[in-house]
Amino acid sequence: MLQRGRWCLAALAVLVALPATGAWSGPLDHPHVSDQVIIKFRENASQADKDAVLGDLGASHMKRMKRIKSDLHQIQGLSVGEALGRYKNHPKVEFIEPNYILEAVEIPNDARFGELWGMLNTGQTGGTAGADISATNAWDVFKGSSQVVIGVIDTGVDYLHPDLAANIYTNPGEIPGNGIDDDNNGFVDDVRGWDFRNDDNDPMDDNGHGSHCSGTIGGVGNNGIGVAGVCWNVKIMPIKFLSGAGSGTTADAVDAVEYATLMGVNMTSNSWGGGGFSQALRDAIEDAHLNGILFVAAAGNSGANTDVSAHYPSSYTLPNIVSVAATDHNDQLASFSNFGAVSVDLAAPGVDILSTFPGNSYGSISGTSMATPHVAGALGLVVGRFPAIGHLDAKNLILNFVDPLPNLAGVVATGGRLNAFFPIADPDSIPPAAINDLAVTDAGSNWLVAGWTATGDDGLSGTASRYIVKYSTSPITAANFDAATTAPNPPDPGPQGTAESMRIDGLDFSTTYYIAVKALDEFGNASAISNVPTGLTLGIPDIAASPLSFTETLITGATSQQSLTLSNVGLGTLDFSVPLPVLLTNPPLVAAYEGYGKEDIDPRPGVLGNGGPDGFGYRWIDSDDPTGPAFNWTDISGTGILAISTGDDVNQGPFPIGFTFPFYGVEYSNFRICSNGWLSFTSSSTAFSNQPLPNSGAPAALVAPFWDDLNPSVSGNIYYQNDGSRLIVQWDNVAHFGSGGPYTFQAILYSDGTIEYQ
Repeated sequence: MLQRGRWCLAALAVLVALPATGAWSGPLDHPHVSDQVIIKFRENASQADKDAVLGDLGASHMKRMKRIKSDLHQIQGLSVGEALGRYKNHPKVEFIEPNYILEAVEIPNDARFGELWGMLNTGQTGGTAGADISATNAWDVFKGSSQVVIGVIDTGVDYLHPDLAANIYTNPGEIPGNGIDDDNNGFVDDVRGWDFRNDDNDPMDDNGHGSHCSGTIGGVGNNGIGVAGVCWNVKIMPIKFLSGAGSGTTADAVDAVEYATLMGVNMTSNSWGGGGFSQALRDAIEDAHLNGILFVAAAGNSGANTDVSAHYPSSYTLPNIVSVAATDHNDQLASFSNFGAVSVDLAAPGVDILSTFPGNSYGSISGTSMATPHVAGALGLVVGRFPAIGHLDAKNLILNFVDPLPNLAGVVATGGRLNAFFPIADPDSIPPAAINDLAVTDAGSNWLVAGWTATGDDGLSGTASRYIVKYSTSPITAANFDAATTAPNPPDPGPQGTAESMRIDGLDFSTTYYIAVKALDEFGNASAISNVPTGLTLGIPDIAASPLSFTETLITGATSQQSLTLSNVGLGTLDFSVPLPVLLTNPPLVAAYEGYGKEDIDPRPGVLGNGGPDGFGYRWIDSDDPTGPAFNWTDISGTGILAISTGDDVNQGPFPIGFTFPFYGVEYSNFRICSNGWLSFTSSSTAFSNQPLPNSGAPAALVAPFWDDLNPSVSGNIYYQNDGSRLIVQWDNVAHFGSGGPYTFQAILYSDGTIEYQ
């Protein structure tokens, strides 16, 4: 039995145990695929580590999520909860989670309206005149751009609809129908987008939800038919992952987001949600952010405060997410709409919204699903109007120019409802003034520090929105500025006159670099290039260590302190990091379960000697080893609590341990006793046929001092006792079902996780 610390054995053959199944402490009340998990291993996990975990899960690989380096697996022999409980805190696993089932955020409503009140509200539906997004005012300024691509991640899009066809994206790198991946992006003939639900290149809508959202974003305007979207001119990329019934999985959602990022869309519209927190989905959305892509998300339709009860994906705290609530034609928060003064950004029309449906039809439905494409369309106008704008600047423009409403104050972060006109109405055409005092202020072996004075937003007044800092080993000019290397993480600009500074890392030793800066305003207007100073990195550092090496071998839980002195005897600055210790383990071989009858002889040998550590640091050592613990029997047959006195194949409990006992990443306060020579923290099994371990057929959370077919009905009792420092479980003079015995033995549990067998 693999245990924390050491254990003691007297004349017993003991089998090595499977990593114990712990109870999953996270929520599993969200719908999920019953036999699938998404798993990502840590970078220090070897292939043997991965094989051991996947082998124990009975995992069959289903798909790879390339950008976030995660995988979807089908599992056998374990429930999803058991799999999460076993490996949630495993040192080689970064995360393991359910494959949640996600759904379109929609309130179905068959009522049809002939007016787009969300674009221009004259009271035609009985609502309040002016309770709209001022779309007609926006169209007087700008109607959209075909250079803007919005990925609609949904049930697909009817790309043949007469009111959508002209605005559907076409992949310029693909030759339709030739069966070849012409653009080498991993998807064959993805001319319009991709269907991750059916894994094919036809993202046709078989539900209607995605087409409805698309019509609000980019229904063709001024064509004499149907509706007009917020963007009359735009390119909609259909990305399907929801089924005809309106549901899909986390894994397919991750694929959809990764595809949008791969294809370089400007933003995605995401009118769906549900399930629990997914690290995989969050990572995919963060990857989109790092690639300058906005993620517009429906806040959900539960009427809940998402500051308290999170709704995913809209509640992930990522800067590129725009979370959208729904309002009605009176500018009131819709009764179904989620809200949150922190977690929801703004509201938009979402009740009885008329838009396109498949098959050249139209219909009105409600939901934060319908509010979301209004915001995505407005962001499309901003990005099309100001092509140089950064994605976060575009988001800020939308949020800064909402129509404030008293009833939304403290309900959504901006306190307002979307206005599509003001963000594009009066653009600032004055760029920030050029920086003229850029200088290199400090140098190291592989870094330089640059400093300058902030100029402003409009010339020398105000505050710029962002900086672009470039460096190169050759002179930088206005003509080649874009081609120079971009330094990551520049500072946020301060007001005019602020002293700015940043460190540029990752440079070569003893090398001269040219550095230049541009300041940009919130509309993407860039200053002229700064002056271009040079800086010389220092020479190679040389690390000296005293002592040159030391080693220590410890059992789990033991500590040791030694001193190491590091110094730099070279020219340059020395940067170093001390990696976290890596536990060297021997991955267990997972045995097959073999059943034996009540009187069958099991010919397989037990395990003696010592071994470990395993992936959790557990080691075991036999008392026959000279370094093993001393035999110290404490008889409790006269003082312990009687747990089992008769019966064959009996399991009793739960009984209190008396303290919190740590076991394979889970802490337990109760245990159960089986008459067949073992105890467990969770299992009520009465298994009598012992097995080589690890073994997925064995009882969960197993502690097995003498697992065999024992029979207290013939003779013997089983006791337990907590003496204040340890729990002792004693099988006393217990007969064997067949020949042999009787046997007396103990399992002793200590609060530090050590287990001894006697």
